[in-house]
Amino acid sequence: MKKAIFINHTNSVFGAESVLLEVLHVCQLPTSQVLVIEPNYQKNSKFGEKVRQLGYNVLRLNYKNIGKNWLRTLLVLIYNIPACLRLCQLVKKEHYTVVYSNTSVTCLGAMVACLCKIEHIWHIHEPTEEEHGFTNSVDILYNYFFRKTHHIFFAACKQRQQWLKRFPIVSQKSIVLYNPVYEFDYVSPSHQECWFGYLGSRAKRKNIPSLIQAFSLLYTINANVRLLLSINEGEDNEIINHMISDLHLESIIQQRCVSNLSDFYNSIDVLVLPSYSETWGMVVLEAMQQGIATIVTTHTGLDELIQDKEHTLYIDPYDINSIFSAMSYMTNKQNRLQIGLRGKELLRRYNFNTEFKTIIQQHFYD
Repeated sequence: MKKAIFINHTNSVFGAESVLLEVLHVCQLPTSQVLVIEPNYQKNSKFGEKVRQLGYNVLRLNYKNIGKNWLRTLLVLIYNIPACLRLCQLVKKEHYTVVYSNTSVTCLGAMVACLCKIEHIWHIHEPTEEEHGFTNSVDILYNYFFRKTHHIFFAACKQRQQWLKRFPIVSQKSIVLYNPVYEFDYVSPSHQECWFGYLGSRAKRKNIPSLIQAFSLLYTINANVRLLLSINEGEDNEIINHMISDLHLESIIQQRCVSNLSDFYNSIDVLVLPSYSETWGMVVLEAMQQGIATIVTTHTGLDELIQDKEHTLYIDPYDINSIFSAMSYMTNKQNRLQIGLRGKELLRRYNFNTEFKTIIQQHFYD
């Protein structure tokens, strides 16, 4: 059994953070063997609150993530020195044996592991794409940290190949670890309209404005459609609210805080993921396992698992007409029921949760 420090990169709870929470849950380390670190960004932390609910201790430190250029990244490394030294003291005093880092931008864990010469597990969720904020100006830094890292988890095969092409050193120390699919109570909705839904952050790469534009076009020819957007953080928040107002869609587009998955999925007929860049897309699999039809960006690793027009409809996120056409196709109830059923049958062949638990436990128990 290892004594572990888990390092997160934000105070929010989105895809990667949800995976980290699941890692904490399934690794089954005693609470005395675990310390969770989060940045001191926001006064109220949704992530920290959920970690405490699991019974683990949370320590907030001042540190930042690798930036989009070399100068910013250098400043980040300098800024992180006090937090790094604090963790090095804890490693020595409490005899921690492994550091787990969540996401590629979390460099604090790599710094601590290098200085303390302890095991480092790096769980990378992002692809090496510009839309995801990746830049080649920090390749030297990644090459150095990867040489010191013991295990690297990638969320998809396509994503691993991207990193491998750029950093061949990850070949012998990395595996693909598919994310778990969360289970929840589901009741098929009984409304008359066709409800499309988006669940996730409001970051620019999520491309919600294009979804709203396509939906607006669809509504002009079909008044029997509605759109549900989860209320979340992200730099496009103001743009989204202005678009809805300018297009006079306040009564047609519903925005809702999602406290649990059941409330959201029980309200929609079709899930739409229009991102410019998406490593995997857990929400798609969550919807599919309940038989909910999905519309998915072509910029995702899910294409190694689900087929176009068979289990989903793929869209070009840069083409409004592509999004519009897919949504128009899904307004036909028979079309969306068939795709939803085939997607649900496909997921029955996989066992993501058991495999995820097995691999995580293998890495935290010697």
